[in-house]
Amino acid sequence: MLGGQKLSETVECVDPIPSDVDFLLYTRDNTADPVVLDPANPLKLDSNKRLIVIIHGWVQGTRGYGMQEVKDAYLFRYDANVVIVNWGRLAFDLYNRAVCKLPKVAKIVTDFLCLLGQRSDINLEAVHLVGHSLGGQMSGFIGQFSKLVCKQTIGQITALDPAGPLYHNAPINRRLDETDANFVSVMHTNGGILGYVSKCGHVDFFVNCGTLQPGCVIPKIDLNYLVNINLLSVGCPHFRAMDLMVEAVRTNDFQGVPCDGCPLICPPIASFFKAKTIMGETTPKTARGGQFVVTNFKSPYAIKLQMGIGA
Repeated sequence: MLGGQKLSETVECVDPIPSDVDFLLYTRDNTADPVVLDPANPLKLDSNKRLIVIIHGWVQGTRGYGMQEVKDAYLFRYDANVVIVNWGRLAFDLYNRAVCKLPKVAKIVTDFLCLLGQRSDINLEAVHLVGHSLGGQMSGFIGQFSKLVCKQTIGQITALDPAGPLYHNAPINRRLDETDANFVSVMHTNGGILGYVSKCGHVDFFVNCGTLQPGCVIPKIDLNYLVNINLLSVGCPHFRAMDLMVEAVRTNDFQGVPCDGCPLICPPIASFFKAKTIMGETTPKTARGGQFVVTNFKSPYAIKLQMGIGA
């Protein structure tokens, strides 16, 4: 499935076609059994409801780690239209090839969103993209393409530990960046390993300093070779972002403090007694810069501190 391709090697990839990507609609009326939307002729959606689009990462799919839980959390909180983008047939490949295909998959998703917006009278500024790993990077491409294809800007991107390998030194037009949506919020949990290490949003939350997570035991891996690995066994901190997002959507309990030095220098725990920024669904759109968040080692992850929280 994954083969022995060295990560630094350049690869070619076959252009995906629209039928390679599924768009699965969930609402409170069908929380478990999705409606499969036709990308060429999507259903008209209720424009009064939020439209949340969730995108999985490498070697994942609709039933990948945390995907259903994030969807359920949103439907618990909102009477919304939640669409899961299933590009699993393309994601189960060499990492290099998945990266190669990512902008092309993003173009398919963008075309779908443009048409869906036209049919349902939904401005893309009302759309919220939530992407994990390569799904976070794909969200950035969708944001770029929407300006060209739809002449509209995506309203919000929440990137959950966006993928790092092959993106760390990429120019901003080849990776997630704060210009990709009106508001880009990023959660870093495995930066420098499977996740992107540096700031790339309007606000970047470095959870437990952004690289390793309490409660995760990580075997040693060579990032030059992503070969036949069990991603869940080595990616505990990477997937922790999904667990945190589920809890963050259901609660407002994650709190951060400004951290200009993150991820290299993180503040002491005492600084949390002046925390001001909520991490999650209610992160204020005015939030900027690096934020340091500390968590428990198991669920519930949020540490509830008695302090004033600014909006």
